[in-house]
Amino acid sequence: VDGDHSSLSRDFVRRLDASPDVEVVAHANSLAEAQQLVRQRKAYGIVALPTQMNRNLQRGTSVRVQVYCDMSGMLYYKAILASATDVSLEMNARIKIQRAGNTTDRQDELTAHPLEYEHIALFNPQSGFASFLLPAVLILIIQQTMILGVGMEAGTRRERMEQTHRFPSADDFTLDAHAELAASEERHRLTRAERLKQWFHPRRTRLRHASRRALRNLLGRAAAFFVIYIPVTAYELGVVPHLFHFPQVGHALDIALFALPFLLACVFFAISISAIPKSRESIILIAVFTSVPMLFLSGVSWPGTAIPWYWKTLANLIPSTFGVNGFVRLNTM
Repeated sequence: VDGDHSSLSRDFVRRLDASPDVEVVAHANSLAEAQQLVRQRKAYGIVALPTQMNRNLQRGTSVRVQVYCDMSGMLYYKAILASATDVSLEMNARIKIQRAGNTTDRQDELTAHPLEYEHIALFNPQSGFASFLLPAVLILIIQQTMILGVGMEAGTRRERMEQTHRFPSADDFTLDAHAELAASEERHRLTRAERLKQWFHPRRTRLRHASRRALRNLLGRAAAFFVIYIPVTAYELGVVPHLFHFPQVGHALDIALFALPFLLACVFFAISISAIPKSRESIILIAVFTSVPMLFLSGVSWPGTAIPWYWKTLANLIPSTFGVNGFVRLNTM
């Protein structure tokens, strides 16, 4: 909203439009018209230049440029406010040089910037939101999809066991249930000697071997999930950052050595979580509900020093906490 329509105000608008983060999409005649554009999502912020802007500056009176931002996204606020501030500071420097009456370029430099500063974005040269957050999200995706897949597999297996191993109600016997009940009664009619002979048969499963069977079952399932997720992890940590041009300073061997224990931790964590849901659909709610809290607990989007000790204790039980910080330090820092 240009209320002055002077050469100075037009220069301000041109410089604002030339900034890398802001594009002037419309010139409104009033603030109400500009607000309507923001409501329609045709714009995400308003820069209002006051009337008699050039005249007040010539008189030596300060001028206030008003900036209104759409606060539904912090990136809009940051981009518009930072660009408007940079343009204002640059124009302030030019006005000071014009009024100083200096005779050399060095005097102009000292008048415009008595104290120079240089802004360097460490580990994120583009200062982009994606470069800051998405590397952490990639690690979380590996863990959450692992939980989702393992939980659905466990829930499906649990549902099938309930359908095949439990008897229906007494009034609703099926032919299979009758056959299983008859076989059970036949086993009970065996003599004691026959039962002992059957119990100590070398191939018969014994109770004292239950822990051994459980360990073999656990290691077998973990190995299967681990092998399935090797190409998924390679794609997430090696290909996706390259496609989106994220900072990549880590060596491939270091990242692979880091991903190995992290993937094993995710496998066993997913197997542990899969004991909670009783049906395969329940794990979907768990995975969706815990994704955002796990991202915050990792300390990448909220400073770890500001997280209370009890939340830190909970975060230490989650593989993504260490996975996110480790991958960001290896590949970005």
